[in-house]
Amino acid sequence: MTADVEMVDSAEATKSAQKLCRLLVAEMTIVSASVAGMDLRALSRVKLGGLKRLLTLPLLKTCMQTLLPAGSTEVRDVVLEALQGPAFELDEESIKILTAATGAQGVKSRDSIEMAFLFAVLAADLLMSRDQDLPDKEAVSARLLTQLCMQLGSLNRRTLDSFAARLYRHFARVTGDSALIRNDLLAIYRTSCLRHDAVTQATVLNLVLRNFLQANLMSAASQFVAKTSFPENGANSELARYLFYLGRLRSVQMNYPEAHKSLTAALRKAPQSSKKALAFKVIAWKFCLTVELLMGEIPERKQFLQSDMLGYLKPYEDLAQAVRGGSVPEFEAVVTKNAGVFETDDTLSLVNRLRYNVIKTGLRKISFSYSRISLQDISTKLGLESVEGAAGICSKAIADGVIAGEIDYDAAALVSKGTKDIYGTDEPQAQLHKRIVFCLQLHNDCVKNMEYPSATDNDTENVDPEEISRANRERDELIKEAEEEDLEDMM
Repeated sequence: MTADVEMVDSAEATKSAQKLCRLLVAEMTIVSASVAGMDLRALSRVKLGGLKRLLTLPLLKTCMQTLLPAGSTEVRDVVLEALQGPAFELDEESIKILTAATGAQGVKSRDSIEMAFLFAVLAADLLMSRDQDLPDKEAVSARLLTQLCMQLGSLNRRTLDSFAARLYRHFARVTGDSALIRNDLLAIYRTSCLRHDAVTQATVLNLVLRNFLQANLMSAASQFVAKTSFPENGANSELARYLFYLGRLRSVQMNYPEAHKSLTAALRKAPQSSKKALAFKVIAWKFCLTVELLMGEIPERKQFLQSDMLGYLKPYEDLAQAVRGGSVPEFEAVVTKNAGVFETDDTLSLVNRLRYNVIKTGLRKISFSYSRISLQDISTKLGLESVEGAAGICSKAIADGVIAGEIDYDAAALVSKGTKDIYGTDEPQAQLHKRIVFCLQLHNDCVKNMEYPSATDNDTENVDPEEISRANRERDELIKEAEEEDLEDMM
């Protein structure tokens, strides 16, 4: 019985290895053709999801030793040193698949650096995966990524930009975005700007901003944003991250309209599928709803009832109801109950600012209901500590234009003057202007995101279109087959 189980497991491992070899060869073919034709867009779209589902550290080590000849690049030796443990023994069919595409001598010397960094990205993904239970995994990952980043600093090849961006992101993640790497990230950003490396520039720009925000260096982050700009050719995912960090920074600086605009744009740039980037969309919605409350607006209920976010936004729904009710004790009870959630989301400081908004809402309701009311009653209704505090808050609300009235200090009462016609003010014009600006910005973004064929797309001397088309079809079929098998295993 045990022998039969071992035979079945061995057969499954062999089948998985053959599938991985086919998928790896398809990706390597695309990389080789893209390097030959300098097609940077194709390189940035190399899909590693199917490979990472089938890869293991021993199998990756065997593929590297088979495809990359010894001494071809320093990166090969660095990655193989980090891949601890024995290699996986490939069957004859798998070896035939690999050698048929690259030849018995391995990959061409022209593509050896790009191929080595392709394996380096896969190795970094595997070492940092939660599924890997290795001794000193963090130390090995940090050492590997540090050496790879040093190698990238000495190489000025545009065909490495997409791989470099992924490795820099892993480098910041494995070091915990500590203050020790801040100068390194700034140096990498300067180098990418000098080399006109838009992919790395966009990625490292976000890494620097995240580092500043996690260290609460808001002044430094503001200066950095003022002196830099997001590259026009940056990836859409990096633009979404940049807008999110910019919205967080503006919210801390109490520039709520700009913060809400940036956060809304980040959500619009995020993947619309419910299964993609869920964590990013959840945290972006949390900040967006909090900023909307700080602007004095109450979010619509349907925003809290999104099917893919049920449960995640419940504390913020309770917070919105407390702000809408205008009761300070109810608001403080909600904040106390969900303080841990707000602190984890880094929104606790913003939530604490809502106390004055709660008081303003309560004052507005009181001014609509009473033409004259004592400050003692206002203090009791709003849950304030003293009559003097109620007088100060009422004075500020009158000065800010929240309520129309005056304070009768002799009688210690608030006298309301009634409401004014909003259509007699500039508010409708301001709202119309806001919607026009949004529509124009949406139109400009759509025009900017239209892709036109580059000059290298028409160069067919070094690139075979049929080869690229065949590799694309084969890769898509293998990825689809792998995803179907994963679904069957889950069922």
